[in-house]
Amino acid sequence: MAPWKAGIFECGDECCLCCTACFCYCNTTAQIGSKIIGLPCICIAIVLWALFTVQILASMMFNAANSGAMQGPLRLILLGQGPLICLVLSFVATMAAAMVRTCTLARSRELLVKKEGMEPEGCPKTCCCSFWCFPCTSTQIFRQMGYGYGPQKVKAYTGPCNIDEWKVRLEVVEPAV
Repeated sequence: MAPWKAGIFECGDECCLCCTACFCYCNTTAQIGSKIIGLPCICIAIVLWALFTVQILASMMFNAANSGAMQGPLRLILLGQGPLICLVLSFVATMAAAMVRTCTLARSRELLVKKEGMEPEGCPKTCCCSFWCFPCTSTQIFRQMGYGYGPQKVKAYTGPCNIDEWKVRLEVVEPAV
């Protein structure tokens, strides 16, 4: 049986792809769901972006209601149980988005394992990886499908800090006075 091209926690080798999966998870999850499961990419993206928007708006309303910054009729509606309603709405939207993302990634991972002839991992590992570390899971899936930028090797400079040496190395040209 063929192994994964990259381990689940080798996402650091694909830093750009991992950051994209972390900060733009709505789009990367939709792309993965579209390519592997066959779901319309735009549908997954719209659902995830809508849930993300509800979560952000509910959080903003909660903060505004608690700070007293909210004015007008909306403040009257949110008086009393308003902050609690906003907090619950934000939590529900966050959990719904996490479930959509987790189910899409877990199913995609499952189908990719079958397609590539790899050893099945079972539900606990697939679901836990998809829920707790979705950027790593997304990166692993993308790399298995042949997408990615290749490993970025960053060399650390450990010598003494000499600014003149760095100017020469970086070819910094000083402006003429």
